[in-house]
Amino acid sequence: MSMMSDLKGISIQQYKTDVGFRTLVEGVNENLYIIPKYQRKYRWSKEQVISLVESLIRDLPIPPIYTCRNRKNQLEILDGQQRILSLFFYYIGYYLDRKK
Repeated sequence: MSMMSDLKGISIQQYKTDVGFRTLVEGVNENLYIIPKYQRKYRWSKEQVISLVESLIRDLPIPPIYTCRNRKNQLEILDGQQRILSLFFYYIGYYLDRKK
C-alpha cells in the first residue's frame, strides 16, 4: 500500500489569520489551543519572554504560529508553543518581580 493511497480523502486547507495579542492570550486562557504530547515542555527564560514582548511593542515581525484542527475541532499547536505560552504568562503577570 502506497502512502498516496493512505492520503486519499484527506484535504488540507491553509488559512492565514492575523490574531491580536489580547485575542491570542484570551484563547489560551479559554483553552482554545491544545498542546500535543509530542511538543517539548515550556523552557523559555524571562529574558526571552521580554525580548518577544519588546519585538511586539516595536511592531517587529515574529515567526508565525502554526496550528491545525484535530478530530475534536480543537486547535493543536504545531509550531509556536513557546511564543504563545510566553505571551500568556507575560499577560497574566507571571514574570512580574515577586518574592516567591
